[in-house]
Amino acid sequence: CLQVGGDTGCTSDCPNGKCPECEPALILRYQDKKYCGIIADKQGPFGKCHSKLDHTSFLKECVFDLCLYQGHASALCNSLSAFSTTCQEAGATVGSWRTQQFCPPSCGANSHYEQCGPPCPLTCSGLAPPEGCDRSAPCSEGCVCDDGFMLSDDKCVPLSECGCQYEGQYYLSGQVFYLGKACNTRCVCTDDGEVQCDPKSGCSANEKCVMKGGSSSCAPKGVGSCSVSGGRMVRSFDGQVSSFFSAQVKK
Repeated sequence: CLQVGGDTGCTSDCPNGKCPECEPALILRYQDKKYCGIIADKQGPFGKCHSKLDHTSFLKECVFDLCLYQGHASALCNSLSAFSTTCQEAGATVGSWRTQQFCPPSCGANSHYEQCGPPCPLTCSGLAPPEGCDRSAPCSEGCVCDDGFMLSDDKCVPLSECGCQYEGQYYLSGQVFYLGKACNTRCVCTDDGEVQCDPKSGCSANEKCVMKGGSSSCAPKGVGSCSVSGGRMVRSFDGQVSSFFSAQVKK
């Protein structure tokens, strides 16, 4: 817990009931438009939010976070991103506030950043929007797949690399899954989008069948441990060779 500007919102969760205070000079610094002050700037990218919600509480929280994390850029960017999302959910138009120098967006392969992206992007799962997605919802900032690509789990892939749709479930290309509560049948989603199943293949003697995400899979019944002595080099179960002193624990 951190006390900002004499705010009495702190609770007894603080050590000995005392909250560390943010220095007045830091409060003034973080309230500048170069930092959290961009939230309160009527002419800034968040100016149209002011009529939709109380921005002062967000400003305090932003300053709080920057003080707590000693001015780290990620704290500022996370606070502004949360405020941006809240503004858009309230129906306000948010201007461009990210630049390559200020909270630069970071998107994965085959995707790009949009200040006002679609609420229901296309996915490989039946080429339909994600389940429960509200098409009437306001836009929001985030990463959007490039033209010709769509979401497969959390990655943007071309249509040719989409996975498989099987009995109402979507599986990634190459993903192995099992059918039935006892995992009696092993299936795999092939690269060409087909599902191949082997009814004679199930979990091994050291595995158990578990349900996760609406589908069955095999998981270890427990974990084991081993010790290594002698030599400086170790070859682990997966075939990797490493120094004895840097070898990682394998399960």
